[in-house]
Amino acid sequence: MSLRVRLILALIALCGLSLYFRAGTVPAVFDHGFVNFVETDPWYHSRAIEHLAMNFPWRMPADPYSLYGAQEVPTPPFFDCAIAMAAWIAGLGHPSQHLIDVMAAWYPALLGALIVPVVFLLGRKIFGTAAGLMAAAVVATLPGHFLRTGMVGYTDHHVMESLLSALFFLLLLMAIEKPGGYAIAAGATLGAYLLTFHGGSFFIAVVIGWVLFEQIRSRWPRKEPAPPLRPILWAL
Repeated sequence: MSLRVRLILALIALCGLSLYFRAGTVPAVFDHGFVNFVETDPWYHSRAIEHLAMNFPWRMPADPYSLYGAQEVPTPPFFDCAIAMAAWIAGLGHPSQHLIDVMAAWYPALLGALIVPVVFLLGRKIFGTAAGLMAAAVVATLPGHFLRTGMVGYTDHHVMESLLSALFFLLLLMAIEKPGGYAIAAGATLGAYLLTFHGGSFFIAVVIGWVLFEQIRSRWPRKEPAPPLRPILWAL
């Protein structure tokens, strides 16, 4: 069996393990045909997703149940739009509430499992295959808030933040190594991240700070070559 096949099988096993921790250990989410979302924010997102899926592509501008006077909740749209579109397609333009709720409940767990191969590829590119596989194993089994926000029924945008941020850095490194379409893909991923999390502007500050640091480091004291600026500018 080749190394490539073994790596693929290992990643599939880690994705399955991650999905088990995110789905198999969560009680009472699917109860007698009813989807019981976890915490309060997932209930808000589920309402927004249901409204969007049933009125696609028109999004609910204000939730009359959020506060007396119909407070406008400034939630970025990408997280809700992605699953609402999937439910709308799965329901052939007329999805049932149960279909929407089931897909919305599974949504964070699947996103959490997708982080595993992205982290493997990112770790392998920076530190090598062994480190990438170890990082993927850590991400697949990491407890705490990271696991909680990616569990079945915890339909909130935080797990998508983790996925898109890791994917952006992976694509950015690929664009630096091989300029071209990867820079555009990195820019699209960054745009999706900013449409997922209102505080995402700090992420751009991190990238700009890293670029400035590398430009200074490359000139003093060892005069090593800095990463090319063109693919980074294209991505931004």
